[in-house]
Amino acid sequence: MADPCEYLNLLSLPYQIILYMEYLHSSLRYLILVFLVGSIFISFTKWRGNKPFTKGDKMTYLMTLIFCHVQLIVGLILFIMKDYQKNFSQMGTIMKVPVLRFFTIEHTLMMLLAIIFIYWLFNC
Repeated sequence: MADPCEYLNLLSLPYQIILYMEYLHSSLRYLILVFLVGSIFISFTKWRGNKPFTKGDKMTYLMTLIFCHVQLIVGLILFIMKDYQKNFSQMGTIMKVPVLRFFTIEHTLMMLLAIIFIYWLFNC
């Protein structure tokens, strides 16, 4: 009979790191959403009331940008660790498989554009 501890070794260290990075990447989106909605609400109420922006308002914007950039870095690390970039040489295959196309092209491009837009919006 096989030792049960042998099955626990199936989760090698690189796989565990990828798993934890995926959890972090999934959790950060909620922090970004909270801070982004808060930043938009603060901007709208200050604009409607003709009130000046305070240091706390700017700190909310800064936290939004920090979480967005951390999310970008974690996503790029996951992109590299999962070897999605090696699939670029087989672009015809990627376009035929919906999951590969989504993670290799669509998700990556849309999230990069979203972070660029958020950065541009808060630096106007």
